[in-house]
Amino acid sequence: MTPGSPSPGSSMPESTAHREDGAVPGQRHPHHRARQEGGCWALSVRGLPWAIPAKSDPLRLDVKYPVAKPIVEANSTTVTEHEDTVVLKCLTNDTGVAISWFFNGQSLLLTERMELSQDNGTLTIEPVRREDAGHYQCEASHLGNSSKSDPLRLDVKYPVAKPIVEANSTTVTEHEDTVVLKCLTNDTGVAISWFFNGQSLLLTERMELSQDNGTLTIEPVRREDAGHYQCEASHLGNSSKSDPLRLDVKYPVAKPIVEANSTTVTEHEDTVVLKCLTNDTGVAISWFFNGQSLLLTERMELSQDNGTLTIEPVRREDAGHYQCEASHLGNSSKSDPLRLDVKCK
Repeated sequence: MTPGSPSPGSSMPESTAHREDGAVPGQRHPHHRARQEGGCWALSVRGLPWAIPAKSDPLRLDVKYPVAKPIVEANSTTVTEHEDTVVLKCLTNDTGVAISWFFNGQSLLLTERMELSQDNGTLTIEPVRREDAGHYQCEASHLGNSSKSDPLRLDVKYPVAKPIVEANSTTVTEHEDTVVLKCLTNDTGVAISWFFNGQSLLLTERMELSQDNGTLTIEPVRREDAGHYQCEASHLGNSSKSDPLRLDVKYPVAKPIVEANSTTVTEHEDTVVLKCLTNDTGVAISWFFNGQSLLLTERMELSQDNGTLTIEPVRREDAGHYQCEASHLGNSSKSDPLRLDVKCK
């Protein structure tokens, strides 16, 4: 009999497979594998009275399975910069999966204000900043199978800085020039709106806004476009409006007309009212007497816009030729003379 071999009539050694974690496997067909049978297995050999019981090294069995779609949950989805803490959790019913995070479609790069839990399932941002605003996703993966959550949008409220309106030119020529107005702001993610002379801007067919509303183009410019432009930047209920920027539009000034209530009046009795009539708006009116700039006397009065000249009472020295001139941004036009005759009483 060979040393170490079993003696005649002795029983053969038994071998038993068991999980290293102590779990008892169920009776299953060898081709039927379930994910709960995955793990580390060992083989024990006993039954040799002359042998020392021995156990094999563990053999790990991994079971692949489809990974369910996880869900990202937040303690709040609208938070205030420098004040709030954000806690994002990746919720999944699967066990043994690896969790990774994505921000705006890219792998999340952790900053010094971000912290992951030991299992990567919880992401904490403290304190939150405006650059943290965006879409967050988590991905659960296991043995080559993975599933990514739907994006969760995080909004961060912050004070909006005062924007500035900038123009390619603030004095332009009607029907010739194009005006480009830009709303400049250092804040990102803000909504831009425009105002004209204090009211919300009503776009015309000659106006065009860029996709982000940050640039307003007027082509060609017209005289009715002259005025004060402002832009407003707003974000989650906070807003700030720029100072007004004045746009001047140059155009040819039409010839005005001088009209009088009477061109033949009586000294010391009558009152003369002269009006400068023009279809142009925004023009400056000045008056001339006998070809020279009119020197007002104590009997003369101009209306607030200079468009009406009143002489009360009229005197013989007021007789002569009157003209008015309309001017605008360097362009001007003077009326034909109107003759005033003063009769002696």
